[in-house]
Amino acid sequence: MVANLKFKRILVNSGSTVKVLSWKACRKMGLKKRLLTKASTFYSFVNHLVKVKGSITLLVILEDSEHMTTESVKFYVIDHPMAYNVIFGRLIMRMATFYMKIKFPTKIGVCFLLPD
Repeated sequence: MVANLKFKRILVNSGSTVKVLSWKACRKMGLKKRLLTKASTFYSFVNHLVKVKGSITLLVILEDSEHMTTESVKFYVIDHPMAYNVIFGRLIMRMATFYMKIKFPTKIGVCFLLPD
């Protein structure tokens, strides 16, 4: 969950440290542009310059049936066509691709999210 909303179409990019939130998702969340702080541009995954609308820090909750962890995450908000609502970089989550599950740290150890 990001800011108490469940999202579909999330990408975990283990090769990047950038966390991205689409402007379209921000509008659906009811966030206004005035809430964004100034942020610099960056290069996309295919090395194209992407203009960033701004950045925002939101609460992210990762949970499975037994454990939960909460973290404040700074997202870069972009108004650029993309297939995902949210892109997480490797610093928020680690993906165990062999098992196709996402692992994340909690206060009592490492937990896993399995796909639906």
